[in-house]
Amino acid sequence: MEKYTDKLNNLKERVSAAATKVPLQEVKTVASKQLNEVQLNVWMPKTMLHDLKQKALDEEKSIKQLVQTAVENYLQSFK
Repeated sequence: MEKYTDKLNNLKERVSAAATKVPLQEVKTVASKQLNEVQLNVWMPKTMLHDLKQKALDEEKSIKQLVQTAVENYLQSFK
């Protein structure tokens, strides 16, 4: 049993003496969302979502931008 405790104490000393190599984390503020935006969840056919993603890639825009533009155009048609 004495050998085990000696080994354990030896390990404890090595761990205590070893320099910490892990960098400290930096705390950064998270960019806040627009206060006037809310989340919208919709269900749509898979093929429509696929087409929407492809259109976003083709136009180098986000899906959010395409949907917002489409809704804005739709609402403008009533004015």
